Amino acid sequence: MPSAVRRFYQLDRAHLAAFAAKVAAAADDGNEAAQRVITESARALAQEVLVLLNRYAEPTPLKLALSGSVLVHNESFRHTLIETIRARYPIQARVVTTNNSRGVLFWHRWQEKEA
Repeated sequence: MPSAVRRFYQLDRAHLAAFAAKVAAAADDGNEAAQRVITESARALAQEVLVLLNRYAEPTPLKLALSGSVLVHNESFRHTLIETIRARYPIQARVVTTNNSRGVLFWHRWQEKEA
């Protein structure tokens, strides 16, 4: 198992994206193992988001911008992520298809825009 983890971290983004697309396609085709990978991965990312939200002083931001190819293109992953977070916080989530780093530039405007 450690060798698999080591190998994973040696892959470039193109290989990782291709692998993610294959897992997503298998999940869409009904492969239960692939569906579990999608669900468990989305829940794990949601837990990371919850850790960050729990660290905020009041008021906790409830508008989230979701970016990145998996969040943009994988509806099942995105739905599981959002619903896992919503079990704790009544968030609004928006998919952003621009570069991830742009979120830093527009964070305050997104928070104020729909307040």
